[in-house]
Amino acid sequence: MFDLENAIREWKKSLFKEPGIEESDVIELEEGLRDEIEELCQEGLSEEEAFRRVTAEMAPSDVLGSEFYKVRTTRRSGRPSWKAPRFMPELLWSYLKVALRKINRQKSYSFINIAGLSVAMACFLLILSFIQFELSFDRFFENSDRIFRVSLREDSPEEESYSLSTPEILSKSLKTSIPEIEKTGIIQRSHDALVQAGDKHFTEDGLFADAGFFGLFSFDLVIGDRASVLGAPNSIVLSDSLAEKLFNDANPVGQSIRFKGRYLNHDLVVTGVVKHPPKNSHLQFDYLISTATMAADEELKDWFNDWDTYAFNTYVQLHQKQARHQVESKIQALIKEARPGINLKEDVVSLQPVTDIHLKSRVAGATATNDQIQTVYLFGSIALIILLVAGINSMNLSTALATTRNKEVSMRKVTGAQRIDLIKQFMGESYILTTLAMVLSILMFYAFFPVFSDFVGINLTVNEVEIIPLVLSIMGTIIFVGAFSGLYPSLVLSSFQPFSIGKKLSTAWLRGSRVRNLLVVLQFSAVILLIIGTLVITRQLNFIRHTNLGFNREHVVILPFREEEAISKVAALKTALEGFNKIQSVTISDSTPLKISTSLGGLKIQKENGEDIKINMYMANVDYEFLDVYDIRLAEGRNFSPDFPTDSQAVLVNQALVRKAGWQNPLGREIINSTIIGVFEDFHFDTLHKPIEPALFVCRPDFYPFGGVNIGIRFRPDNFEGTLAQIKNTFTQLISSQPYDFYFLDDAYDQLYRREKRLAVMIGYLEGLAILLGCMGLLGLAAYSTQRRSKEIGIRKVLGASVASLVRMMSREYLILVGISNVIAWPLGYYLLHRWLQAYAYRCSYGIEIFILAGLAALLIAAVAVSLYTVRASLASPVKSIRYE
Repeated sequence: MFDLENAIREWKKSLFKEPGIEESDVIELEEGLRDEIEELCQEGLSEEEAFRRVTAEMAPSDVLGSEFYKVRTTRRSGRPSWKAPRFMPELLWSYLKVALRKINRQKSYSFINIAGLSVAMACFLLILSFIQFELSFDRFFENSDRIFRVSLREDSPEEESYSLSTPEILSKSLKTSIPEIEKTGIIQRSHDALVQAGDKHFTEDGLFADAGFFGLFSFDLVIGDRASVLGAPNSIVLSDSLAEKLFNDANPVGQSIRFKGRYLNHDLVVTGVVKHPPKNSHLQFDYLISTATMAADEELKDWFNDWDTYAFNTYVQLHQKQARHQVESKIQALIKEARPGINLKEDVVSLQPVTDIHLKSRVAGATATNDQIQTVYLFGSIALIILLVAGINSMNLSTALATTRNKEVSMRKVTGAQRIDLIKQFMGESYILTTLAMVLSILMFYAFFPVFSDFVGINLTVNEVEIIPLVLSIMGTIIFVGAFSGLYPSLVLSSFQPFSIGKKLSTAWLRGSRVRNLLVVLQFSAVILLIIGTLVITRQLNFIRHTNLGFNREHVVILPFREEEAISKVAALKTALEGFNKIQSVTISDSTPLKISTSLGGLKIQKENGEDIKINMYMANVDYEFLDVYDIRLAEGRNFSPDFPTDSQAVLVNQALVRKAGWQNPLGREIINSTIIGVFEDFHFDTLHKPIEPALFVCRPDFYPFGGVNIGIRFRPDNFEGTLAQIKNTFTQLISSQPYDFYFLDDAYDQLYRREKRLAVMIGYLEGLAILLGCMGLLGLAAYSTQRRSKEIGIRKVLGASVASLVRMMSREYLILVGISNVIAWPLGYYLLHRWLQAYAYRCSYGIEIFILAGLAALLIAAVAVSLYTVRASLASPVKSIRYE
């Protein structure tokens, strides 16, 4: 039988469920309801019919709630805060609220998740910005996919020599002989040249380039005609930065500039201004001088129209990039025809894409010599490892916490939710968590980018980072991390069945444990790999720092001279310095043991059997004291001496040259129209990445080239500050045309390996980050595991188990997993580091101790991390754990 009062009570309950309806609103609505029912009953309707008609004519409770809320709210939209925004579906809004409540309820686990993901993603974005910059080199050129650099390899039966130095005439011949080539151009480096305008002078680096330079490379020419700006002799194009330093805001075109370089000392006329090259170009210069200037010079004109003079880098642009290998064969045939006497293999000519030059060049004579591709691979791998470790943390914690959501899953399934709906919900929660972490990671990215950019040497500001790749990276990272960390937990949670939830929960937990164990193994395999890498890289750097270079770099100071008037006084300065008792010896040369200035490409020499071969070698102009100052030892023969006037036509050669030439007795042989009087022991005048090349010293104590000279001073280590003060005072008394400048030879050596040192430090930081993330994951798992087994721990304590035995029991599982990680990481680490060390011609040795040390370090780290929770759980009162379990 219908009960009106009961029906009204149930109706009021439904109204109270709406957040926008208050008690006073319900009272008001009830009064209106009763009045309407009374009127309808007077018209002859029953109470049941009247109630149903009035409630049917009323607006739904959610609409009433919204309208009452609008009356009271101060929000402009009038939309209740608990309602989904208009742009968001109600179900998605529900999922979002559930996810945020879950984060708030599980604060410690959520912190581990979000902190780990945000730090990892910030690190990933930073490294990705570095990789993107490295891969962007020279891609801004128009037709960059069709521009190539020519390299040649000349071979003899014993040796093969690989170089980028090519004859100038090759470029001219390519234009007329190979129709597949659209454009050609040549360049040569110019280092530490003095550029002077009026009373302003600066030491700058630049290039010699022919008239085709701006046709090949689309640098922004601010002033001047691209076709003719480098066509005439004595023409120079300034970068906008150098033009501003020399002429301020005045138009520099037509102005005269004094240029003093290694091979050239000329007055030049400014014919154009070019915007300074972007940082992501392998061609960096402050000025461009026409090669026509060199061709008009009496001392340099022989470099032109000569197939035997290798002095330039040659670039070509093809009509179609697919013709690359065909053009290589044609260049091969052209060189053979022009130089029939040399022995060349079929693959002697190679066209290197201009976009590969920055990352894949380890060739003598390169305008920019680099081998950064291994660094890019290494940093990319580390970034992925860190992201993987953080994603595994999130996945493990989500799976471990799945057992706390059994009732929620059961209720959703009972009310009609399908498995796909649950997967969507839990994947959505994963993406919400990932998005929150990404917001924090973006803030960290912008905060730490200046420090990171300076540290890795790209020297970019945040504003110079390309936005589109960054946005795509952020979106891709969210999608990847959200899917990676959320997919498996979603599958586990959605597999729970209502009405048998206890049984299924046990099965899911066991299955989840196996997967979690696998993920922990992957985590610590990555951590151990990073530890091994750090140890080996550190050992290689120590090997570099302490290896015998073949000369003594300690207690030597170098004074560089680039200004003509100063160079004319270096002999007087040398004489004055030799008078100080704290100075052992002084030398003047155009080179130092770390940088031999002149490269001689394809020099013809005669072997022991009379056969002529061509060898690339390096040459330095030195005086009588050069070997003494740098402690370079003679293997046979004698040093240069003023007692032998004929030494002006004599040379010293290194052992590498003797080996390449195959000489049994090199003394007395002729090379570059000079007689060999001695052989000095090999020393490293380049980095340890490369083997020692052939080299020779020419005795020219009074030859001071325009490119500059260096005074090398070996001093006694005691009171070296006073010695430096004496050197400076003597310099300033004799030389006023250039400022005093000096550097220590050992500091210069350290600069050669600055990239490796920074790499080691960076890997150390990243290793620490990976270890921290791994420990955070273990902490989370250990905390949950001890919580889940608290009753077991309590019972064991009651039965007499000691704290130490409980800690061993709780930690054993994780330590076994770390042990398995060692088994995986050791062979992989050996392979990867063996590949990395192949970049060095001279490298350190390492044995099993490196791997054992890394494994023990990982075990110790895992033991400490897990013990933080297991010890606390073991010390807790068993009464409490048994009572509340």
